[in-house]
Order: sequence, then structure tokens, then C-alpha cells
Amino acid sequence: MVPKMTDLEIYKEVLQDSASVLRTAHTKMHIQMYVMKRTHRTSWVETLHIKSPRHNNWSVVVNLSQSASDVNIYLRSEDELGMTVWGILNTDEMPVLIKYTAHFFKRYRERMELEETKPAQIIKRFFRNNVRITPGYNESEENGLPMAAISMPEGLGLGRLSSEAPITVMKTFIPHERLSSNKRELVKMLNEDEKFQEGLVFINSARSSPAKTSGAART
Repeated sequence: MVPKMTDLEIYKEVLQDSASVLRTAHTKMHIQMYVMKRTHRTSWVETLHIKSPRHNNWSVVVNLSQSASDVNIYLRSEDELGMTVWGILNTDEMPVLIKYTAHFFKRYRERMELEETKPAQIIKRFFRNNVRITPGYNESEENGLPMAAISMPEGLGLGRLSSEAPITVMKTFIPHERLSSNKRELVKMLNEDEKFQEGLVFINSARSSPAKTSGAART
């Protein structure tokens, strides 16, 4: 991953790379589940750091319990604007990447009033607390790029779609308590209204329910 790569090149690179990372993570999970059973532990939460065969450094948040398992993988990189973090969304048609910008995490820290100051700590906290997400997209804006709204356990992420590849660029974050009434209604539609369902699931979560998308809600 280098700054000069195009969105399409990054898209292909991340998808190819994530397959081997997930295999390694699942192997470690199976071993840990056996250890938990043998030692009578009821839960295990850990962040694994895995270097892929393509020399990318991935982080894998694993949350195991007796009833379920959650896995959240992400990749840190740099672009012309600074730090970038990549997540993966699996759809019926094709995988979609979610690009979290440095500005997104700046707003996340400020608006969640976090004590953490180091980027790695803030990123780790975000992915531990926002495994399950519900994405939605509204009508095109003046520049032709649809806006993106992603409902998260801690709030709402807002951004745009890339014009070059299946990538959603998250620009900013708003906690639930700071949402305006119309944005609260958007979150409700994304999470509850069946007519917005399009069969999207977050690939990072083994227990994610079908996510919902909006083709008309304004943000």
C-alpha cells in the first residue's frame, strides 16, 4: 500500500490481502476456543496484529464468548492527506471498502470526548466498539457522487462514494446524542425499516444481521 496507488488498485490489493489475513485469524480463533473450553474461560477479547504475505500490517479485533464470535479486521496505511484505515463490507454484488480518513478519527475522538490521544489507541477503540454497522446511501449530490451514511453502535458516520472504485470514504462521525432529529430518523430507517434492506453484511462480523441501505434518505 503506497500513496500513489489509485482507488481501483487499492481496492484490488486490500481484497486480495484480506483473504489470507482472515484465514490466519480464524486459525488462531479455533485454537483459542479450544483453550477456552479446556480452561473453562467464558470469554476472550484480543487485538491480533498480522503481517500479510503482501507485507501489509493488519489488525484483527477478536471477541469470543460462549455464545458467539465477533471479528473486526482493519488495515492502516497512508495517503496524500495522512493516516487512512480500511475496513471491508461484503455485499450481494461485490465487496465494498470503507475508507476511514484521519479527519473521521479526529472528530470521533473529539465528539466521544476520549482520553486516548495516540492514533493507534483511538483506532483500536473505534473498531472494538463498532463491529456491527448498517450502511445506507442517499440520492446523488451536485457533483454526482452519492452521500454515504453508516449507522454504528456509537453514532453515525457520514461520507461519500468514490467515483473510481467500490469505496465508501467516511469523512466525519456524529455521536447519537448529537444527532439532529432528521439524522435520528435516518438511523432509525437504516436499522429498523425492512424496505431499506439490500442484503448487505459486514464481513468482519460472524454474527452480523442483514444490513439495510437507503436510496432516498437525505443526510
